[in-house]
Amino acid sequence: MGNISYLGVYKAWKAFDNVCLGDCVIDGQVCLVCLAKSFLLKFNRLQRRVDKGALHVTFPEDNRAYDKEVISEGYNYVTELCGECMEHHNNHCYIFHTRNALELILFGKKLQFKRLSFLHFLMQNGAITEDQFEETLLIFQELNLPIGSIAFVKDYLTQQQVVDILNHQKTALKLFGEAAKELKLLTDYQIESLLSFQSSHSISTSQVAIGLEFLTQEECDELFEQYKKQYCLDMRDDEIHSNCYINTSDEE
Repeated sequence: MGNISYLGVYKAWKAFDNVCLGDCVIDGQVCLVCLAKSFLLKFNRLQRRVDKGALHVTFPEDNRAYDKEVISEGYNYVTELCGECMEHHNNHCYIFHTRNALELILFGKKLQFKRLSFLHFLMQNGAITEDQFEETLLIFQELNLPIGSIAFVKDYLTQQQVVDILNHQKTALKLFGEAAKELKLLTDYQIESLLSFQSSHSISTSQVAIGLEFLTQEECDELFEQYKKQYCLDMRDDEIHSNCYINTSDEE
């Protein structure tokens, strides 16, 4: 159900470290930043399935003076995730709710955002075929290892410890590293080492497509410039409003 990686969810979640300003309960509900982070954790706990989510979400009024630059960075990660599910998209997905929470902080309203992943963009523009698209996705998923698998291979954890962390992760609503730290099975240094390894050995879908010789680096770069222009990735907030968003959305 969709193609959203653990690493992508982790990058989005990590972008909001130390953003909450404290005293985050508003009328019995957490602030929008903590709410967004909780959605990401729930999404990960549900094995990053876009067909699982919440039918109805109530967003609190939140007028705190957040650092908009930091929020925007996390928002960019989330919109990248939101573009990956394509035909599996639904408005109940926790990534969709995460994006809405951040939009309320940045723009004061929820927006309907239409965006393809870059790999879908390549297929739509005839750079790769549908069969090449499917093969690229399959290899991409095989190459991007979850942090638990890396920890096991590097002998940081036993197989049983990985299972224990995964079970704790479900009940504690924590990402893998946070759950492992809570169980005192991994140190901060080990977690950073694992994440660094994961990041340095991760590969994008377009890099996989180039490696399979479905297109050249030059063709990819040219199409990516078109992609950025079409989806406003280099524009200011006011330009994004007029070019990339359709109507404001109040639907859950």
